[in-house]
Amino acid sequence: MDTTIRNLDERLYREMKGRAALTGRTLGQVVNEAMAIYLSRPQESTELISIADIKPLPFPPGDPDLSEQVDAIVYDQESSSE
Repeated sequence: MDTTIRNLDERLYREMKGRAALTGRTLGQVVNEAMAIYLSRPQESTELISIADIKPLPFPPGDPDLSEQVDAIVYDQESSSE
């Protein structure tokens, strides 16, 4: 099939064309391979969700003063647990 593709990145196009030539393949063969690889990847979800739909994960057990200790380190503050 012959087609026209607009808005290609010129640098990427030239690099792909050169690499195809170095490997003895046509640009069409390399583009077909690239499209096949792209289409074989898992499809990215385009469904929009609300942040309200995200379920919180349980916080692991540990130090109940951890957030204060983090604040002390990050903000160079005195920790109440010290």
